[in-house]
Amino acid sequence: MKSLPLIPILLFFISSSCLAQNPNQAIFDGYNMLKVHESTLGIYYAQANEQAQIEKIDSFLISKADSISTRFKHRLTGKVQFEFYPNQALAEFVCGWDTTKSNQKSNRIGCAHYINKIQMVMPGATPKSDSIYSDWGGDLKVILHEYIHSFTYDIVGEDRINKIPFLFTEGIALYTSKQIYLNSNFKKIIHQRLEQNAVPKFQILMINKKFITIKNSYHWSFLFINYIIDNYGWDTFLDIQNNFEDYNKILKKKDKEINQDWFQYLESNRLKI
Repeated sequence: MKSLPLIPILLFFISSSCLAQNPNQAIFDGYNMLKVHESTLGIYYAQANEQAQIEKIDSFLISKADSISTRFKHRLTGKVQFEFYPNQALAEFVCGWDTTKSNQKSNRIGCAHYINKIQMVMPGATPKSDSIYSDWGGDLKVILHEYIHSFTYDIVGEDRINKIPFLFTEGIALYTSKQIYLNSNFKKIIHQRLEQNAVPKFQILMINKKFITIKNSYHWSFLFINYIIDNYGWDTFLDIQNNFEDYNKILKKKDKEINQDWFQYLESNRLKI
């Protein structure tokens, strides 16, 4: 019997080994990042001296996980991998954001581009990243925001993650994590935007490429989810999250009607100031 050639076999094993490695392993090695904690909820990678803080983050998420699962009527499959990087530039890099060619100030401190992977700046790493965390309700609420993305992505499935509008995903995460509130200060902002005729149309916010260019787009997504829940109820919101392609059918409205309805909702909140 003829013996199999060794070179193709060796190449196969080498290729398989490379594919199995963490694509960010070089960064992990260069910045002394390693697995510092594992629980029933997740696996955490950070620098060794961050273990105590990571354990506190894990305890916080565990305290919220059951209530989120109950509200979403869904349990995550498998553990979530959390990667906490020692500076903002690294977090931007692994999240795939190239800010080197932009004159705009970056306010990005994390991402959840996959069902079970979250990549963040380590809280306390820099004054700049901590300031951004503070602007969005504090580090724990921001991390919870990304964790909620994992629920949405797990519900819609890997093949639909890139299709669901940011208007829904960001609004859902902001609403559920309670990062911001529909308080009197927020209503004043609504009032100003309505006076200036500066409220973006629902149809525009539904387009992801335009959503990321609109000022205060995250705030508008939060308001839109408030509109859905206040006018149609929590179960309708869940139905839209699970079947976002059929939102017109679920709400029994065309896009133009949804836009008019939403503007009326914003007007009613302005009048309550």
